[in-house]
Amino acid sequence: MNMFRNCWRVGDWRPIELEFGIAWPQYHLRGRTPEEELADLIDDVRHWISTLIELSCSHAARRVP
Repeated sequence: MNMFRNCWRVGDWRPIELEFGIAWPQYHLRGRTPEEELADLIDDVRHWISTLIELSCSHAARRVP
């Protein structure tokens, strides 16, 4: 969970990909400037990390390996 928290904080998916082999899902950048595109990318990364955390907690509650 610490790795997920740190990845969410900095908006970086790579440690998750390296640790678990989960490839980065397709994303769509909607920004009109490089700054807006970076913000979109970070938002997408945070969304996917949050989803993984929810899934992990759900599996832990049901004791799914």
